[in-house]
Amino acid sequence: MAPHATSVELAGDVYQGLPRTGTKLALPSAIPMVKGADGLRTGASTAAGLPGARRYHFRVDGMDVPDPCNVRVSRFRRGTESLLVTRGDISHTRPVPHVAVARVGYNASVFGRADREMYIYTPPDDEEGTAA
Repeated sequence: MAPHATSVELAGDVYQGLPRTGTKLALPSAIPMVKGADGLRTGASTAAGLPGARRYHFRVDGMDVPDPCNVRVSRFRRGTESLLVTRGDISHTRPVPHVAVARVGYNASVFGRADREMYIYTPPDDEEGTAA
């Protein structure tokens, strides 16, 4: 809503993968959001979105902020952005084996028994330890 903001835009990689014209995107770098009579802001684009994951954020009076209503986030070197996942990319349409990822907590003796965590990647069909 940003009731006191003078300018709100939707920005991020929302246009990633869409057709380019020459070396420049044929699309704006951000979508302007317009405040309605009910106080909600909306924006529109003529570009059709592609399936996959997109990072986005709101630019409120020049300051980039993640979407406060979206619990899906992506943290990377520039900060935290909201994440939008659209079904339909190749991983959802083809029967391919996927790895399993487990997040495991442990006490690291090398760090004075400090609580640490690690990620364990298990190859496809190896959850039971039967792969050679």
